[in-house]
Amino acid sequence: MTTTLTAAPRRMTTTIARDGVGLNGPRLITDDASTLCVTALPFADIAMAVAGGAFDTPGAYILSGGSPADSMPAVYVGESGRLGRRLQEHAADADKAFATEVFVLYDLDGHRLDKNDAVHLQRRLIELVEQASVARLMNSTSACAAKISQGRIATVDKMFADALPLLFDAGCRCLSAAPVPRMVTATAAVEANVSTAQDAPPLAAVEPAADETGEEDDGGPMEIGVSTTPIGVEELELAYSDLWARGYDYKDRFVVAAGSEMRLMTNDSANELTKARRSRLLEAHAFDECGGDRDRRRLRIAVAFPSRAIAAKVLCGAHVASDKWRPLNAARPLMFDV
Repeated sequence: MTTTLTAAPRRMTTTIARDGVGLNGPRLITDDASTLCVTALPFADIAMAVAGGAFDTPGAYILSGGSPADSMPAVYVGESGRLGRRLQEHAADADKAFATEVFVLYDLDGHRLDKNDAVHLQRRLIELVEQASVARLMNSTSACAAKISQGRIATVDKMFADALPLLFDAGCRCLSAAPVPRMVTATAAVEANVSTAQDAPPLAAVEPAADETGEEDDGGPMEIGVSTTPIGVEELELAYSDLWARGYDYKDRFVVAAGSEMRLMTNDSANELTKARRSRLLEAHAFDECGGDRDRRRLRIAVAFPSRAIAAKVLCGAHVASDKWRPLNAARPLMFDV
């Protein structure tokens, strides 16, 4: 099957070769103008594909899946100098049981990539997954930098850019965000340099309810330790140093709750975009001082970030992964009658 895609500044033709009669079965996606190719197949078919001699070559891959109850799909991004052997290991790994699909990026001729090139491709894929923020990245560690020259990086990046349409045509949807109406959030206000909550006019005072004697009602229980997240949404906490931070996934954003802390110190590992986001939040007076000599600031308002990973990087001032957000093991609220 051949489909023609128009994308400036050049026209591309993607060829999809199916192995078998099933629409969801193994399929090879190529383009004569692209150095790399993509094979997509069900996770359950890994053993059959490898037994047939496929993937005895370096490359990178994406495992994608999750349950219908998940707020967004889960993905794992990997690389190997021998893809077949590594994918077989994943097929027997209980931690990868979430996966239902596999997208393999490699050189069909088997001589244009080596192990270090595969490491660089993995890093680029992870960066796109984090930027798109439409899937949960299941990698427990950040991708390391490949030991290749700047010239080779430019070459592999060109191969990668040419192969991205092939991944999309293969059905991989975790590398780019779907067009959605822009949400009006605190983050959008900060990035657009518009007024924040501190500039808004004060709300009209609401008088407390009074009983027949003119006194406000003093009855009713008080609960300590209740959640402020939407009903049915899992609350997460940040596991980094001694920072106190809470957040949750909501629609296509990750919301960090008011009261969460941000480190003032920025590590050398933080990239320029992370530093810029931190500066904009401080300029917008989104934080209050914590008091004392602590290297901390506390959020005055909730802030919506594009992803968990970006939120963690901004709060920590370091290059950290999305897995720093862990499920909150909070105790049940304490209720008092007085």
